[in-house]
Amino acid sequence: MEFSISQVISGTFGMVKERFGSLLGIYFLYFAIMIAVMIVFFMAVGGSIIGMAGLSGLEDPAAMGAGLGVGMILAFILFYVVYILLAFSQVISLTAMASPLQEPGFGQAMRTGLRSWLTMLGLLLVVFVAYIVLAVIAAIVGAALMAIGDAGAVVFGLICLVGLVYLACRLSVLYAVIAVEGVRNPLTAIARSWSLTRGKVLPIFLVTLVFVVLIVVAFGLAFAPMLGTIMGAASGAMDPSATPAVGGIMGSFALIFVMSVLISIVYCAFMAVLHAALAGRTAEDFADTFE
Repeated sequence: MEFSISQVISGTFGMVKERFGSLLGIYFLYFAIMIAVMIVFFMAVGGSIIGMAGLSGLEDPAAMGAGLGVGMILAFILFYVVYILLAFSQVISLTAMASPLQEPGFGQAMRTGLRSWLTMLGLLLVVFVAYIVLAVIAAIVGAALMAIGDAGAVVFGLICLVGLVYLACRLSVLYAVIAVEGVRNPLTAIARSWSLTRGKVLPIFLVTLVFVVLIVVAFGLAFAPMLGTIMGAASGAMDPSATPAVGGIMGSFALIFVMSVLISIVYCAFMAVLHAALAGRTAEDFADTFE
């Protein structure tokens, strides 16, 4: 696939149009799983609290309460880890389904996402370590530059901004590498993304900028009709005599939800098409490489 801004943008919306039903189904299946996980978690926490309340008259309720507190903290940590992994898996499944380099079935795309949990855990650990290292380096460089004065602070801010943009461009196809090429080792996935984006940082930045502008414009156009309702609701909140437009407010929230779903789907398609444009290979080539 040719790499150009027009090709990537048109390819993104083309893949969304072609596989919209499957992409929407994957999104809402993960959404349902996340809701189910939340319900089970809060039921378990609620049951623990009720059970502890029933045992409050035992010998050492303070110690039992402390134990429950520690258990709840660990439960919340586990819940957030599972929730984050599900969110990552959703992105992987959507990217796999949206890739022009393959035509996966619905179940195959779901399995691709769910099987990526260990890879995602590894990536989280790598990102955490990298964040610590970069934060230390940034603190040292920042302290040295800020000692110069305001000019040094500006230079430090520009360095951070350029560095973040550079890293984002070099890792822009990381999820697609995992979803499409089937790379499971997190370090190998990072190296593969680094290789694919070598010498392409500026084109990737430009096509991403165009994509973001289009999304913002589309969101603005879709949301503009609701702006009057929201402004009216805001003024009504300050004026107790005003009648709130409940239907309009609910419609605004519904529109925001719909737009967020569409943006998530389109973004995953964008990553998949960008990866295909950078890789410039066919699905058969990938199958031969990674079998």
